Amino acid sequence: MFLGRRYLAAILLGALTCALGADSPRLSSDQLAKAIRSDSISIPTPGELFAALEKPGKPNWTGQYRGPMPMTYRNRAQIALNLGGLIADGFIAVEAQDSQQVKKYRGRHYQIGESARRKSERS
Repeated sequence: MFLGRRYLAAILLGALTCALGADSPRLSSDQLAKAIRSDSISIPTPGELFAALEKPGKPNWTGQYRGPMPMTYRNRAQIALNLGGLIADGFIAVEAQDSQQVKKYRGRHYQIGESARRKSERS
């Protein structure tokens, strides 16, 4: 359980870092008019998120595993997105109390971190 809280703390720290980062410039009305809109994406409100987290019962965490993600990206934004997905997968493994999966995701986190470090040293 302690390891799960560390993953959650890491996710929250990452979200806080993004929220407090540099402000991006506002989109102009012309850019907003050209933006692609989609109704297929649903972002829950904080109230909906916490209501879902407080539902009674034990979730089937092992049923939430997904297949391996490719780690051959060259784009830093895609690497960051991939790392976030692996952190979420690691959290699921911790909640499922599956030590093998936790070890697997820990190794993948290290690989992506090393890849990002090497790329930043080159540039």
